[in-house]
Amino acid sequence: MSENLPVRAIVGEAYRFIGENWRLLLRAGWLATLLFTACSALIDITATQALQVLHVRPIDWQRSGLDLIMLMLLSLVAGLAILPLATGVHRLLLLGRQGRIGFHFHREEWRYFMCSWQIALLAIPVVLSCELILLPASLAENYLLMRMVPLQHGVLTPIVLSTTCWIVIAPALFLVLARVLLILPAAAIGVPFTMRDSRQLLRHRLLRFGAILLLAWLPLIALQLSLTTGLHFSAADATAPLPAIDLPPILEILVGGLYTASATMVTALALSITYRHLAGPLPDMPNPTLAY
Repeated sequence: MSENLPVRAIVGEAYRFIGENWRLLLRAGWLATLLFTACSALIDITATQALQVLHVRPIDWQRSGLDLIMLMLLSLVAGLAILPLATGVHRLLLLGRQGRIGFHFHREEWRYFMCSWQIALLAIPVVLSCELILLPASLAENYLLMRMVPLQHGVLTPIVLSTTCWIVIAPALFLVLARVLLILPAAAIGVPFTMRDSRQLLRHRLLRFGAILLLAWLPLIALQLSLTTGLHFSAADATAPLPAIDLPPILEILVGGLYTASATMVTALALSITYRHLAGPLPDMPNPTLAY
């Protein structure tokens, strides 16, 4: 077992794996991506309709409650839709080409789902604590939003305060959640592995692990920003080099769905390679089959 995590080697292996197995990854993820994108479109439509209703009539608590329940159900279905892609990528890397991939739900998928919820629940006290600490800044931000200061080319928005809040919350979430992320690849292949085991493996390696995740996400973040910024580009005046372009909602949802699927694959690969590097050789596993 190596003492240090080779950051560049792990990130490079993840993207090489995508290049060498893109056909299998496409077969494993096309249906999950399609269903996730469809659920995202329904979420957008439901949220838009709910906001439109609030603008034209007083609050109908029964209607608002139904809309909220619908949004929660659609969000749950969207998360379940992308789940087989994550587990399939974990198995494909850790178990080889015989790893079971495809859109289906077996014991490993549900175990992965429960582990994801356990990790999400850990984030709640962290976010609440940070929000309590940053409450004065949030109140100041709301005041500035209500009293925006006009400038020559727009308005002065309290971007600095929002950025400061995230600078505090993001590291806190990372310190709490990153330590237990290695339970996910283990759950995908059915290997007994606890949060305590994950913390033990990542002890004194957390910064390198964070660097792996950051470097793995950077190309995707840059690509998404370049696409959305280019399509949303709006000229400040008539002499601007590019015309104003309004991004159709369906195209925005499609870009978001593709980004989510790509980020899911890259994250799963980074976690699996890190898990394999730290946990050592995997125990003997039954020969799983390809399923579509």
